[in-house]
Amino acid sequence: MEGIEVKILDEEFGLREKGLSSLVVVPIGYRDAAADFNAALPKSRLTYADSDATKPTARIANG
Repeated sequence: MEGIEVKILDEEFGLREKGLSSLVVVPIGYRDAAADFNAALPKSRLTYADSDATKPTARIANG
C-alpha cells in the first residue's frame, strides 16, 4: 500500500520504543465483490518500462 503515515503507525503500535519502524502495510482478508464498487472497475498499472524503476536514479535509490 502506498501513502501510509509511518510516524502515526509507529506511535500506534509503540514500534519506536522497541527499536522498530514500520516500512509497509499489507492488507489481509477477503474481498466482498458484491459490496466493493471498485472490484468491477478496470485497473491501471504502469508497465515496467513506464515506471520509475527504469530510471537510473530509481535503481540507485532502491538498491
